[in-house]
Amino acid sequence: MDRVVSTLAGVTLFALATAQANADEVKNVTVTNTPLPVRIVNQPNASPVTAADIAKALGIQHPVSFPLNKSTIPADNSSFQVPATQRLIIEYVTGYCRFAGGSFGGLNILVSPSFEFYPVNVPLFDPFNPPSSLTFAHLARIYVAPGSTVQLNALEETATVSGAQLSCTGFASGQLVDVP
Repeated sequence: MDRVVSTLAGVTLFALATAQANADEVKNVTVTNTPLPVRIVNQPNASPVTAADIAKALGIQHPVSFPLNKSTIPADNSSFQVPATQRLIIEYVTGYCRFAGGSFGGLNILVSPSFEFYPVNVPLFDPFNPPSSLTFAHLARIYVAPGSTVQLNALEETATVSGAQLSCTGFASGQLVDVP
């Protein structure tokens, strides 16, 4: 029995050594290619490529910019209605606010009927001693569903304070994208 095990062990070692020797061998490989011809042919009746064609290929369809106002005196709360056949992508929000009296907690973009709130970055200040005005401007990426309404919403308590006034004028810009 020992003799059989020794013989099997020897054969196994010989097989492994031979396999290793074959793996270390360098072999030359030759690749032959025949290049395929490339031809660019202009259609005789094809229309030329326009800037709109390039913009659509890049995903830019209908640039849009619209005002968003929020004011307590006089009451002015403008909104933007997204067409039912398009999706709005807000890419930039800018504007300014003036206020007197009361407190000011910040701004956000309100999308309804889903009641989604997206914060608008405003400069930091003491909410109990706010400045009389501030400006804001920042990049955004807000996707708004077709048929939705977009508004500027103030997080403030000024409406309940006698004589308090808040007036914010903002602008949003981005693009409207056709949806199937």
